[in-house]
Amino acid sequence: MSSSYGFEDLDEDYNKVYHERKRDLAHNINNRNILSMHLGGIIIECYLKNLVIKKFRITKTRLKNLWYGEQLYNALNSQNNLRNPELKKDAIINPGHNLVTTIKDHLEELDAVMPSDIVEKLKRIEDPLNKSNETKRISTYIDIRYCAENLFNQDHYNQWFSAFIDVLKWLDDNVSLIQEV
Repeated sequence: MSSSYGFEDLDEDYNKVYHERKRDLAHNINNRNILSMHLGGIIIECYLKNLVIKKFRITKTRLKNLWYGEQLYNALNSQNNLRNPELKKDAIINPGHNLVTTIKDHLEELDAVMPSDIVEKLKRIEDPLNKSNETKRISTYIDIRYCAENLFNQDHYNQWFSAFIDVLKWLDDNVSLIQEV
């Protein structure tokens, strides 16, 4: 559904994608370390985005990076001659691939109780090679899909996998803290 301001229904089902990528990871984990780290980051990203969408009751998007709850959408869509700053004012900005920032900016309940070791592990998932590769250009779980296996050692993967399991468990144990607004 479109409006004169370019609002669209939010089509992404991050909960479904989370479960699908988790299943993909389980099938691809043997000796596919780059793929596993890439999918693992996407799994955490989708998990967090799903929490943000639920918390703020997001149903609409505009320009793919601005998210709106139904109440804000209705209020904005009923007004005439809105300018871009007015349309952005109370929107939630799609957090993209920044896992730590997603929690700090949108899931304050988790941020308030997140131990420092989980923050570090989340950073490890965001940056699976710990910026240790030769080029320094491949620094995120998104970028890692362009990385050859020879740019890291098995210890990188083992540390990443341990962090991944710990973060998923911590999120599952603490998800009940999130309050809908």
